[in-house]
Amino acid sequence: MRCRKFTARFPGLSKIMGPEHQSAADGFVIAMLVMMMLSLGVVALLFLCMRRNAVRRDRYVDELLEEVAETERKEKQAALGDAPKPEPWERDGDWWKN
Repeated sequence: MRCRKFTARFPGLSKIMGPEHQSAADGFVIAMLVMMMLSLGVVALLFLCMRRNAVRRDRYVDELLEEVAETERKEKQAALGDAPKPEPWERDGDWWKN
């Protein structure tokens, strides 16, 4: 019905767009084009949402990362600075090489 109204406005197109020249394959192609456009739109929307969420960072995460880095730094300093002194009865680790 819609095709007849359209071709009535443009009589020269009735030869090209008449119902006898349309097939199921044409409808399939149009449906596939619509589906491809929708899928590309969904992918673009996903990328936009990911970008928006990546820009907004939670301040608690930053504080947690700073706390972890500080703890690791303190552990390294403690490991380098103070080695536990062995008991008088313990031997050196290389005692067997002498």
